[in-house]
Amino acid sequence: ALRGFDTPNCNRMAREGIMFGRMYTEPSCTPSRAAVITGRHAIRNGMHTVAFPIENSGMSGEEVTSAEVLSSAGYATAFYGKWHLGDVEESYPHNQGFDETLFVPYNQVLIIYNKQGETANAVIGARPETMPEDRYHLDDTFVPEGWLMAMEGKKGELGREWGNREMEDWDPLEEECRNRTLDFIRRNAKEKKPFYAVYWPSETLNLAPIPERKTPARSALAERFQYGTDAFIGQVMDELEALGIAENTLLVCNADNGPMVHDPPAGMGQSEIMFRGGKGDFWEGGI
Repeated sequence: ALRGFDTPNCNRMAREGIMFGRMYTEPSCTPSRAAVITGRHAIRNGMHTVAFPIENSGMSGEEVTSAEVLSSAGYATAFYGKWHLGDVEESYPHNQGFDETLFVPYNQVLIIYNKQGETANAVIGARPETMPEDRYHLDDTFVPEGWLMAMEGKKGELGREWGNREMEDWDPLEEECRNRTLDFIRRNAKEKKPFYAVYWPSETLNLAPIPERKTPARSALAERFQYGTDAFIGQVMDELEALGIAENTLLVCNADNGPMVHDPPAGMGQSEIMFRGGKGDFWEGGI
C-alpha cells in the first residue's frame, strides 16, 4: 500500500506462512535468479552480468540446479516465464533439469525492441526500417537481429521459438505461462506425482499499454503487480486447495530486485518511493 497498490494474496502468504525480510543476494536480476536456481552466489556460478541480446553465453551446463536435484528424486519439473540466464543451449531450462518449459531468455525490456517501441521513441535503432538512412552507420551491433522473444522446450529435445517479438505478443505469453503452470500442477496432482513448478513472471516490467488503470499509483508496475502477479498467486493457492494438496505443497514467492530509478518513464512506476537506491545499488531500494 505504501507504493500505491495492494497485494492481498502475498499478504495472506505472509500471515499464514513465514516471511523472510533479509534474504539478500545481488542487487540485479540475473545473479539473483542464478542464486535461486543453483543456491550459489554469482562469484561462484559466474552469472554476474545482466545481459541483453545477443549474449552468446549463459549458465554452465555443469551447474547443479534445484530442478536437477528434484528430478533425480522423482519429481516432475517445469519452468514458465522469465529465465534470463543465458541464450546458449546448455543454459536453457530444459537443459538444466526442467522437463517442460516456456521461457524468456532475456530481459523483458525487449518488449520495446519493435516497431511500436521505435515509433514511440522508446528506443532508437531497434527497427531501422522505420527510420531514414543513417549516413553515419558503421555496424549492426546495437540491436542485432535473430534474438528470441521466447522459447518452449522439453528435456532432451531442441527448443522451439515462441512469439513474433511484437508488443502485442507479450501479454498472451504471460497468460500462456500462467495457464501452463496451473495445467502442470493439475496433471501431476491427478497422477499423485511430486512436482516442482517454477513461474517467474515477465509482466512486472512490461511497457505494454494498459487500457484501464485502477491502482492509486496509476503505474504499469502497480497494475501488473496487483492485478497480474498477486492475483495469480491467489489462483494458485485456490487451485492447491481445490486439488486437496495445499497442506502438502510448499509455495514460495520471492521478489525480483528493486526498481529502475534512473529517470524511468513516469507511467512505468519504477520509483523507489521512500527506499534508498534502485537496481544495482546495495541499499534497500536495490535489494
